[in-house]
Amino acid sequence: MTELNEEQNRLLKELAQFESQLEQLPSDFGLINGMSSSFDYQRGKLRFDSWLVRHTDWMLDNIPGSEQDVESLRHQYHDNNCNPSGSGYGTKSQMVNTVFIRPFINRIDSLRQDIMAGHFESVYKPTENKAAETAFGFEGLLHPLIVQSSLALYRDGHLREAVLNSVTAIFDLIRDRSGVTEDGDRLIGQVFSIKEPILILSEIESESGQNDQKGFMQIFKGAYQGIRNPKAHTLNHDLNKMKAAQYLVFASMLARRVEEANDA
Repeated sequence: MTELNEEQNRLLKELAQFESQLEQLPSDFGLINGMSSSFDYQRGKLRFDSWLVRHTDWMLDNIPGSEQDVESLRHQYHDNNCNPSGSGYGTKSQMVNTVFIRPFINRIDSLRQDIMAGHFESVYKPTENKAAETAFGFEGLLHPLIVQSSLALYRDGHLREAVLNSVTAIFDLIRDRSGVTEDGDRLIGQVFSIKEPILILSEIESESGQNDQKGFMQIFKGAYQGIRNPKAHTLNHDLNKMKAAQYLVFASMLARRVEEANDA
């Protein structure tokens, strides 16, 4: 067997990481040991979308001639085109495996064989921005909600829209989780109230938990007032790639806190 070179070993290692992440997907859909008592399609699809963005970007960077394949995959799994339902898939566990996991396990196996056989060489040539994003782990830090709302806009250079959408997505998530239809300060005040909360970020029986709840109430309000409102009311901005990336990472932290909050 021909000894693999450094580049082949790198590609195989990165493929193994993608495969490992994909194998964790059932738990993101709420499937535990094949059981679906807490099945959550929206959450699982968000996690898959985040994975697909990273994997197809990897293909574009490393697999010559993969552009058409990537475009087809992204179209196929776009929300408007991917709504598996009905009895044709069997159980929910079988649906997740059939639609989201097995096709990509097979693709990864095929890519692995091509790499080991030396059928193509990597054409990875990081640009300055790509190198910075890789060094800081930028995309890996993004919450799936922010990936869905903002990452494509960020990559296309629409920085204002990417940042604005990230905050809007967070407030949409708060409304979805709480059932409250208000916006801005009123929404945050009702949902994260200390006396009558709808979502609880911490154990509010303790002083430290109350401080956490109060502090993040102010942070959410500040994000709306200081980020969302200025970006919504004017086309002027001072954003560059680095600043916008920092906003998106900040928005991802807020999205995670909302996602992990407990119902009162």
